Amino acid sequence: MPRKHSTESHIESIRRRLLEKIHVNEATGCWEWAGFIPPYPRNYGRLAVNKKSRETHRLMYEVTFGQVPDGFCVCHKCDVRKCVNPDHLFLGTKADNAADAKAKGRMASGEKHGSKTHPESRPNGENNHAKLTWEQVREIRALLLSGISFSKVAKRFGIGKTAVANIKHGRKWKEHLDR
Repeated sequence: MPRKHSTESHIESIRRRLLEKIHVNEATGCWEWAGFIPPYPRNYGRLAVNKKSRETHRLMYEVTFGQVPDGFCVCHKCDVRKCVNPDHLFLGTKADNAADAKAKGRMASGEKHGSKTHPESRPNGENNHAKLTWEQVREIRALLLSGISFSKVAKRFGIGKTAVANIKHGRKWKEHLDR
């Protein structure tokens, strides 16, 4: 009969795996994750636990302080996303996290917002490996205005009826003056 790991030894195993991949920044006191970090926008460290990818700062919080309550975020006092130092982590709601970011001047708005500084990363349109081009989207809208059914338009362009509805109602492929 296989031996089951106790919860305590499982937690210690996760803690050990976390500590194996950190670099201590002496200047800031941050314990910087040196393992896998996906690209922006979700560029927090990640570690697989029980075949599930988890954010390393949340894991470190959990192995140090216990489970994160539902509806709470693990926030950084240091504002370093790859930091897993438990002394730099605190619990807060999404509203707390947003207020903290705003108070520290980390929340971009207006002309500094990412949609303005990086328009190529907008989730709609040809820049997002889309099946359609803007020309095809305009043709879809014209066909719908002429009375052709969602089903026929979807079949003609090789897309689903939901995609056609999203185009028609402006939920996807929004026209921008800068296009």
